[in-house]
Amino acid sequence: MGEAARTSILSRRWRIVDIFSGSSEFDGSETLFEIEWRRKSLEFERTRFVSWVNQILRSHQGPSVDELKVCFDMDKQSYKCDIDNWIVFAIQKNIRKLEFDFRTNTGDVRRDLYTFPVRLLEISNLGFLTSQLLANVNVTGEFLEYLLSHIPFLEVISVKLSPVLVSLNVSGPSLKYLIRDTPLLQFGKS
Repeated sequence: MGEAARTSILSRRWRIVDIFSGSSEFDGSETLFEIEWRRKSLEFERTRFVSWVNQILRSHQGPSVDELKVCFDMDKQSYKCDIDNWIVFAIQKNIRKLEFDFRTNTGDVRRDLYTFPVRLLEISNLGFLTSQLLANVNVTGEFLEYLLSHIPFLEVISVKLSPVLVSLNVSGPSLKYLIRDTPLLQFGKS
């Protein structure tokens, strides 16, 4: 607990929900606003943010995490390995709700988005996942179809700003909500 308290001092602009209670929220939205307002170095702040998330996740000792949310401007090229490790952490901790929002600092549409790795899902068990929210992450229809066919309790899927998602066959025994903000998405029902 002391480690988490010391880490939160790193930046008051970063918000974290107590990871030891089962939920962890790493929200750097205010930092993104300050970067634009004060013309700070995005790359410097991004490196600090990733280090902070990594440090907190490494210190987690509990058997599970109900929710993991990461919200920051993430560069696929530089931080793919870190993001992959966050997903591995979530899988190992029997995550129920996973949310990644890798928005850009300026609000521009990023061309080189992080792609959610299907290979991690194929070798893992996400049987506890009930909700997945992804924004500014490349998600294909095949990926979502894989989730729907292999995760029995998945109730909510939200995908925003994923230019590679153009078609999707929807089927899932427990799916209640499919939220999308992607133009040209064609739905099929099976």
